[in-house]
Amino acid sequence: MSEMEFTDSRWEVENDHVRDLSAESVAAWPTVDLALWLRRLVVMAPALAVVAAGMDITRALVLSQVVLSLVLPTPMVALVRFTASREVMGEFANSRLINALAIAATGFVSLLNGILLLAIAGLPIPFAGA
Repeated sequence: MSEMEFTDSRWEVENDHVRDLSAESVAAWPTVDLALWLRRLVVMAPALAVVAAGMDITRALVLSQVVLSLVLPTPMVALVRFTASREVMGEFANSRLINALAIAATGFVSLLNGILLLAIAGLPIPFAGA
């Protein structure tokens, strides 16, 4: 079913509300007018630095994902707090069940990050067996 087939007026109101919020947040961003070639250079610079340094590309990719996974709980906590807040989200705030699931997911990701850090440090991982 395509978006055009929805006739529910609530869907249209919610969609317009989200679209308005998105437009407001994007409009608040500073606008920097960079030439296309410069934007492409800025985006490609980290990859070019990895290749120029002679690093193994696969290892660099894995390390970048490790760093991203370690940082992931921070935005997860912020999202859980914002989406749980009736003051921020109004009638669109998460239900208690969704909040509980989101908190559990955040805790699980944090637990996995803790295990990863212990493994990296070469320390024993509790309850891991051998």
